[in-house]
Amino acid sequence: MEALLAARDALREIVQNDTLFTTAIKKTFSSHPLSAEDESFARTALSSTLHHYLLLNRLVDDAELSLSIDQRCLLLIVLGNEIFLKRRLDDVALKAAKKELILADNNLTEERLEAFLSSAIKDGKIIPPEIDENSVEYLSFKYNTPQWLIHMWQKHFGRPVTTKILSANARPLIQACRVNTLLTTREKVLEDPDFIEGPIENTVIYRGRTPLKKKAQYLDCSVFQQRLGVKKIIDNLPMPPNGSCLIYEERPNAFYIEMAVHTNNEIFLSVAANSMERRLDIRKAARDYHIAHIEVFESTPELLITHISAPVDCVICLPECSKFDLIRSLPDFFIHFHQASLDTLITKQKLAIQECSRFVMDGGALLYSVNTINNKEGHFVVIDFLSHHPEFVLDNERQFLPFEEYNVSSYAALLRKSTVKK
Repeated sequence: MEALLAARDALREIVQNDTLFTTAIKKTFSSHPLSAEDESFARTALSSTLHHYLLLNRLVDDAELSLSIDQRCLLLIVLGNEIFLKRRLDDVALKAAKKELILADNNLTEERLEAFLSSAIKDGKIIPPEIDENSVEYLSFKYNTPQWLIHMWQKHFGRPVTTKILSANARPLIQACRVNTLLTTREKVLEDPDFIEGPIENTVIYRGRTPLKKKAQYLDCSVFQQRLGVKKIIDNLPMPPNGSCLIYEERPNAFYIEMAVHTNNEIFLSVAANSMERRLDIRKAARDYHIAHIEVFESTPELLITHISAPVDCVICLPECSKFDLIRSLPDFFIHFHQASLDTLITKQKLAIQECSRFVMDGGALLYSVNTINNKEGHFVVIDFLSHHPEFVLDNERQFLPFEEYNVSSYAALLRKSTVKK
């Protein structure tokens, strides 16, 4: 029963207080005495419930039960286990959970609760049969994705591509890593059978059971986590020998490590971070990964002018975005992300690319990238920028989709600044 209560409390913390998954687990699990086995079950039960949250909520709503937030969360955990996780609960624990649910609603009898749990699956179907299988609502419940986002993707990419995106997002994200060739070789990393070759040179895929962050190759900085799409983007980025590059970031990333490794440290990097904490993290990582030429400072887009004294060969702009690439990694992603935030994000993105463009030398490159699938934050931001800056031309752009070989949801556009004044 304690494992169920721990999962219940963590779910309540996430839903009611907008707490992130890992933080909620640390906060609530510490107050419950759990064995390693029980903690593993509670974590898995919580994750499973969140991965099917929209549908489970619908099923509970349809039952019209008078439940408090605690009882509702407990029922969601129990229901999620019964339908999706299907781990046999300890009889004592399950009876205790059912008893607590029954006490919460005077109209709820043990028979009615059992009927509700058993009726969740009808004729092998979990989604209520009255919902049209061709509807956006059906896709929303099937893939635990808000209807507004499905509508947007269908508008941008059509239904077949949208269905592929949704299906890919329902599968686990592969653990792609970049080999730090400043310290080792891919052949050396591949001596460990937990790693296999990635689809791009000097990348590997981790398939071990031990958490990657506990592996020796990660701890000694021989590899670092990197989306395969980033490596592909950087491979196509023009960079002269001993050139200079400014990276402006509003979200944590490893572009600065990639640039140093890609150029074999024959580049001078300036990295603008959005907080003192992030600045210190980057400086430490630079030492650990043996990055030779790097300066790190804290800045907003408007304040870049106070740190950069001359134009550079390449500017990489990494603004805050909707981060739809994280849907596969974070079971509680849609608990925290709201459609209303998109307009604010787009305004910030337009400001970021505008200010970053000021520091590209004539003939230089401007790379704009967001780890998301949304034309409004990708292609349309770039088109808007180009309409106001005729001195830049679009060299190429690409929307990476999660069902493609690089297994990433990301947009990148490479712009070049003309050497001819207009």
